[in-house]
Amino acid sequence: MKCYECGGTYSEVSALLEINDPFVGPIYIPNAHYYQCDKCKGTLYPVETAKAIDKARTKRLLELLRKKPVEDYVSAAEAADMLGVTRQAFNKNRRIRHGFIFQTTMSRTTVYLRDSVALFLKTGDGRFPLRKDSESLTADYRQVPIPRPLVAAYHSPRSVSQPVLQSFGPVCQARVTESAYAK
Repeated sequence: MKCYECGGTYSEVSALLEINDPFVGPIYIPNAHYYQCDKCKGTLYPVETAKAIDKARTKRLLELLRKKPVEDYVSAAEAADMLGVTRQAFNKNRRIRHGFIFQTTMSRTTVYLRDSVALFLKTGDGRFPLRKDSESLTADYRQVPIPRPLVAAYHSPRSVSQPVLQSFGPVCQARVTESAYAK
């Protein structure tokens, strides 16, 4: 394909794709297929890659929002009061539905980030960078394999003194320690 910006040609690339999102920080897509111009380095994304980018961005956004304390969130009624509109007008607002106010769900209830609502009131856009520069990326986003820790899983026929070691995923509930055997 020919690049309309510089006249160069696009070549297909299959590699780790790094996108620096202004709100959630860097997003990494392993083995992404995309097209890159040989002169201006412009990129074109096929549908599958665009969906993978959107999925990774949404995952990272939810991860960052879940780190915020519960006190930083308000309900839809409180957000509507802050903006001076009715709940119906708040829920029908196209910009709010399209993510101009950060939102997440807690206990099947949609809640809105208080700072985002206040910024939306001032500027009409409640988005701001959620990731601080000092915040480190999780291993999931650097695509580093996570070692599977061994944890004790006690089954009913066995006693506490005879734990069965099983390998669980990266999220484990308890590590085996000497104090587990003291009982």
